[in-house]
Amino acid sequence: MSDQARLLRQLIESRGDIALAPAHAPLMRPASSRAFVLAVTGGKGGVGKTCVALNLAIALARRNARVALFDANAGLGGVDLLCGLNGYWNLAHVVNGARRLGDVLLAGPENVRILTGASALLDLPHESAAARQDTVSQLQELEQTCDVVVVDTGSGAGRHARKPAAAADAALVVTTPEATSIAEAYTTIKALAAAAEPPRLALLVNETESAGQAETIVERIRQTARLFVHRDIEDAGWIPRDPAVSRSVARRMPFAIDGSSSPAGHAIERLSRRIVRWLGEQPARTSYISRLAATPVARVAREAARPLCGSH
Repeated sequence: MSDQARLLRQLIESRGDIALAPAHAPLMRPASSRAFVLAVTGGKGGVGKTCVALNLAIALARRNARVALFDANAGLGGVDLLCGLNGYWNLAHVVNGARRLGDVLLAGPENVRILTGASALLDLPHESAAARQDTVSQLQELEQTCDVVVVDTGSGAGRHARKPAAAADAALVVTTPEATSIAEAYTTIKALAAAAEPPRLALLVNETESAGQAETIVERIRQTARLFVHRDIEDAGWIPRDPAVSRSVARRMPFAIDGSSSPAGHAIERLSRRIVRWLGEQPARTSYISRLAATPVARVAREAARPLCGSH
């Protein structure tokens, strides 16, 4: 049994809600427990948020965690494409009753379960009571069979980014060294910190040239947040600019599948170790799905399913 897998089991067991599982076996948890939910978000597009979410989910699964990855980007998203899958059905079709959740879950690398069209979660408050309850029940069953749910949110100031991130246990805000990306990352942090129950907030610098550059960016945002938001933002580390990332995107094969064989792979492994430590500090909150279903937001999800249903 690897040291990483042992640490993961010890941390989750310390929460008092599971028994120690045999080596290399899924972590068994009682039906009353739920997954730790990590939202990967960013102030603007193009910062590598989806790539980080996918490879982080794989790295966590390699540590023997049961992981689900929700693609909550508005529109088509891209998680399935980045790992060589082509999902036709998505959560919007579960919401409108065309499919059951088990029909739309994709089997990703390292047994990561991928749910596309998860932006439909934001439409649940406006569905009929029966449709809402049925969808929530299916999603809660999934939540209870996972150790970690990684949510790839939308980008920008819209609700597709803010609502899923604010409801999570922790929000990983991704930025690059670009000035506009840094500014938008701070705006995102400020908005999430103002939530009624703000998530744990951490900043990750992606595509950086050096550790020193990343540390400067993180410290600048942390100081600003302490001064104006009165929150201490955690340093989630950095991922170097690495040609292995662009090659993995072109091949539709996540770089984390090969473990830490590249600089970016090493960085994702470091980040996954940090997330494992967070599991032992999970706050006692209600179901993530219940929190989103109870959030009053405008209707958008059905539009994602309508063209697909009409084309076949």
